[in-house]
Amino acid sequence: MTKTLKNTAAVVALMAGFALPSAAMATIYTNDTDVAIPAEGSVSSDIVIADAGSIASITVEAGIDHTWIGDLLITLESADGTEIVLMDRPGVPASTFGNSDDLSAGNPLIFDDASLVAAETANGGGTYGPDDALASLFGESLAGTWTLHIEDLAGGDAGLLDYWSLNINWEIVDAPEPAALGLMGLGLVGMGFAARRRKA
Repeated sequence: MTKTLKNTAAVVALMAGFALPSAAMATIYTNDTDVAIPAEGSVSSDIVIADAGSIASITVEAGIDHTWIGDLLITLESADGTEIVLMDRPGVPASTFGNSDDLSAGNPLIFDDASLVAAETANGGGTYGPDDALASLFGESLAGTWTLHIEDLAGGDAGLLDYWSLNINWEIVDAPEPAALGLMGLGLVGMGFAARRRKA
């Protein structure tokens, strides 16, 4: 092995020794402020997250009272601005007006990629696979404002968003201790000094 390769290997080994460790976290974030959903109207509700990390997995829960589920288009907007359609008027276009079933906050909608039941078939509360995969959010930033958008696209029925939640598994990277950074810097300086002596 040449001196250059030996030095490079030593640097890689030193950096690996001070690699930033990651920690897995699981947190449920909730906004329980009531928001009225008018017939033929749209509303939004925010969850502001201060935790810094990246998304590893996510599910969404929404407690909604409404008398016609087929009226509703529900979209999640991530802190990075990605929009995920969770449910788009179940029963349409098979039925002009969509599924007529009621929604109750006591039997919430849960959107989970693992569910084999498509949200387009929703006929009440339960766990459904969203129209757009939540997995597309993996790796995005956790911190910031997350927004749930609800649109009622038909007249005659109104409702209420009672609460909504984000159930997120996320990863945080811990900064190394200052002493560790100092040792890493000394090691790199030492290798540089040794290389110069060999050349002299």
